[in-house]
Amino acid sequence: MFMQDHRRQTVKEKISYIEQTQGIALAHAKIEIVECMNNGNPQSECESQARQEVNIVFSTVQKSLYVNQNRQMQHWQMMDQELSQTDNLTFEDVYVYDRNSAVSPQTKFELRTVTLYDGEQMEVLTGSMAFEDGGGLEQSVVPYYYTGDLAPPVENSDSDRDNFLNIVAPDGSTAIPLDGGSFKTALTTLDDKHSSANSAVGSMADSIYSNYEPGEVSTQDVAGPLEVMVTSAANNDPLTYRLLSAQSAGYAVNDSGKTVKVKADFNGDGTIDSEAKSGVIYSDAGAFPNSTVKTGTTYVHTDDGDSSTVKVSGSVTFVSNPSDASPEDYPLDGEFTVVQVYDDEGNEASSMTLTGNDFATTDTSNLNSQISEIINKMEALEDKYEANQSSGGGGSGISQDDIKSFLNNLGIGVAGGLMIAAVIIVMILFAYIKILTI
Repeated sequence: MFMQDHRRQTVKEKISYIEQTQGIALAHAKIEIVECMNNGNPQSECESQARQEVNIVFSTVQKSLYVNQNRQMQHWQMMDQELSQTDNLTFEDVYVYDRNSAVSPQTKFELRTVTLYDGEQMEVLTGSMAFEDGGGLEQSVVPYYYTGDLAPPVENSDSDRDNFLNIVAPDGSTAIPLDGGSFKTALTTLDDKHSSANSAVGSMADSIYSNYEPGEVSTQDVAGPLEVMVTSAANNDPLTYRLLSAQSAGYAVNDSGKTVKVKADFNGDGTIDSEAKSGVIYSDAGAFPNSTVKTGTTYVHTDDGDSSTVKVSGSVTFVSNPSDASPEDYPLDGEFTVVQVYDDEGNEASSMTLTGNDFATTDTSNLNSQISEIINKMEALEDKYEANQSSGGGGSGISQDDIKSFLNNLGIGVAGGLMIAAVIIVMILFAYIKILTI
């Protein structure tokens, strides 16, 4: 019963995530159509680009399902090798399963190549276990794994059984693999949502092209507040996206385009690296004295009695910006030195100020000005860090009309206050999750 409950819960979680994916994909597609139309391209070309956006979003989820499947299969293969290579180890010592057969089960593993929605190919490990039942007929015991159909890689086997094995690890813990039918449920649902999203792209493009001329509507006019957070990763370069996410989550960032060069224990070996890294800093609001980061200053989190160091109070994160790799986050939770602060033109500067956002509000009349202020800060931040200029990105995507409509929909009084709190919390959590998973 516990195993079946686990299976149902896992499938439900994946299906719920897939339902959200359709909305996220269409948010990307809508912005792509508007930007493409404003560049003077025909509707057919813009639809094609929008569908590519849909494919990219859905491929990410599709790939995660196959990665999950591969991990489970690799665990099963490891336990099967333990059984075959260890003396005096019985089938029941490894598998919590009554085989009801005098014949030793035969396992078979096979790598299969699958093509994702965006054209990327990946290898998926499949496997099955076969045994003879009392009548001498070959039966298949799952987990077998889904790659487009339910046929396991064992000939003449009964593949429609809904069983799965609880595999025991050497330390006594268990892993409960989903069977092929469970993965089929998730992946076929994903196929259905992917098809629906692609169909919606056509009607979306028809609506935009029939109602607007190129340049008449912008992404700020068509994107709501949550769509802005959803699509921000694609509309901005990785460094700026991290700062936007940090800013919208309430962290203090520099909104004047200033960068820093920092020395710290970046590799975690307990010693300060000899070479400094260039990038940006964000922190808890008020972590630095007077919210100011100064050139040539060594910062510590615990007062060490050294007058040459300055204590910070709160978390500090450094985001490196190497020219030949993606940005990488480093928590500055030990001693670190700000070797140099640079202004937005790359000139040396003596200091920079980090400013945060105050999300606290108990009065609905204050919400409009607070959100407007946050939006203006995000607009300024994107402009300063020159996010994605080549592809026409930039702008928070929220117009003042969007704000008014958004607030009107919330209502007033106690119910309105609760809705306001919920929306703010959702936006903060979403931004924070994106920082962790980028």
